[in-house]
Amino acid sequence: MLSLASCLVLATSAIEADPPNGDGVQLDPKRVSWRQLEFKASKLFVSATTRVELGQVAPGVAEVSLETKALGRKTTDSVRFQLADARTLERRKRKHGNKPYAKLYRFQPNGVTMERSEPANIDEATGNDSSWSRRKSETFELPPASCSSVVDPSVVLYLAAAKTWRLGAPPYSVCTFSQGKFSRLVIDVAGQEEIRVEYESEDSDGRSERRSGTVRAWVLELAAKSFQGSEQDQLEILGLEEDVRMYVDPQTGAPVRFAGKMDKLGRVEIRLQRLVER
Repeated sequence: MLSLASCLVLATSAIEADPPNGDGVQLDPKRVSWRQLEFKASKLFVSATTRVELGQVAPGVAEVSLETKALGRKTTDSVRFQLADARTLERRKRKHGNKPYAKLYRFQPNGVTMERSEPANIDEATGNDSSWSRRKSETFELPPASCSSVVDPSVVLYLAAAKTWRLGAPPYSVCTFSQGKFSRLVIDVAGQEEIRVEYESEDSDGRSERRSGTVRAWVLELAAKSFQGSEQDQLEILGLEEDVRMYVDPQTGAPVRFAGKMDKLGRVEIRLQRLVER
């Protein structure tokens, strides 16, 4: 149900009037004050949690990891990207439990290569995915558009903090790849809104406190635009697919709430439960 994910690319002549491309925009990693976030969504009798971890793995390169649990199932994702511009280098996704599979995405200058593996039998399923024998690969070429780099949807959590948001600024647009398709994610600042938050906060020394009150959050509207005409592509951010809004606390740079439509559940809100500072 939940999975951190979304979409980004610059358009062809059919959408040349759309917002300018975000490729090459310099981001400030020092603005990111958190290293771990935990979110929860619930509606009716269904609930899901996602834990997000962010850390530097090499000079100029970071990794955002997500672990989502819902309906007794677990999915893990890890994405490596460049801190300066959020350009994605690699993504690994694994579904655990019944019918497991693993996917490795390599982001290259000419497109994305996907390698999928799954166990051929029960014995293989108990081992590491590197030993799974059912394998296939596929290459997705970049569309004929001005797109110098691609950003994985999960990196939007980093972008929320590392980029400076301003009222009246042109919408931010960047190339992305999601669900086997290139599209363009447009992030528009809709304004600021007073919203209530309640979550556990842990500082860098391990001291915890409960934060409860209101914040004047940036309201960011996210929409995926197709290269095929003016229609919108399916957007997937933490499982949300349509009418997605992300509420960002200006002080911490952390998303404190998401809202949007989710498949089969309709409108859903996802709220921050825990934040661990760097």
